[in-house]
Amino acid sequence: MENTEVEVTISVKKNVLSPILRFAGILSEEEANKMLKMLAEEFERVNLDEMMRNIVFDNLKEDFKKCAENLI
Repeated sequence: MENTEVEVTISVKKNVLSPILRFAGILSEEEANKMLKMLAEEFERVNLDEMMRNIVFDNLKEDFKKCAENLI
């Protein structure tokens, strides 16, 4: 492979802006504050105990399924 010709292509991406930026500036400060307050209130309603039970239950189901597959 000595003296082999090689073609190299270099491409550079232009600074691509995040698609979320198209929403920048469309809310007033008051509207943005209302939205943030609403989100904070909704996320406070998350029941962490229930969420952890679901995670543990899902993991147990998966483990049980793997054990059952090994027995067949």
